[in-house]
Amino acid sequence: DTAKVYQGLCRHIEDRSNAPVAYQMGGESAIKIGLGYWRVTTEAVNRKYNEQEILIKPIPNTFTVYLGPHIMPDGSDAPYGFIMEQMALKKFKRLYPKARVGAQEFQEIDDKIGFWRTEATVTVCEYFYCEYEGSEKLGIRWCKMTGVEKLESGEWPGKYIPIVEVIGRESIVKGKRILWGLVRPAKDSLRMNNYWMSALTEKISLAPKVPFIGAE
Repeated sequence: DTAKVYQGLCRHIEDRSNAPVAYQMGGESAIKIGLGYWRVTTEAVNRKYNEQEILIKPIPNTFTVYLGPHIMPDGSDAPYGFIMEQMALKKFKRLYPKARVGAQEFQEIDDKIGFWRTEATVTVCEYFYCEYEGSEKLGIRWCKMTGVEKLESGEWPGKYIPIVEVIGRESIVKGKRILWGLVRPAKDSLRMNNYWMSALTEKISLAPKVPFIGAE
């Protein structure tokens, strides 16, 4: 009976979140390049009583996620993780009206300014990390920040970093983790096909329309 209740709750979360979109995006990225992600987050449904609803959301750009060292293929044992978002300047000012946003305030980060602040965007980083007491994990903390200040922080109501990793093929080569999808193994065969098709096209284009001309 308890298992049925949990299954029902999970189905409700997936239905409410349109979770197949997140799964498909993460899986498609893993197929293409060997690595993809989706995330778990919460949304306030009653701020007066601090009631929140769990949601599963896609991460369209794999390269906006940085997950700490881990062994499990889903990244559940990672000690920390980052999710970067390039936020439109108008939206950032609306959400964080007191935040430092002037271009001159970002000058202190020198050559990285182009990443953290452009004319139209501000990069916002979500940082999740585990708190430990000795070897015992106490809980998950999180904060949002820009390149120059912390915007907000708090405790994440869970025991895992809420970033789920999806991988394609994986190997350890000389102690280094190597991931790949369908594209890398297909490159050589596709290059060969392209070469032969180019050679064939060249041969046909150079051939005269009437190959033999002479007296009867």
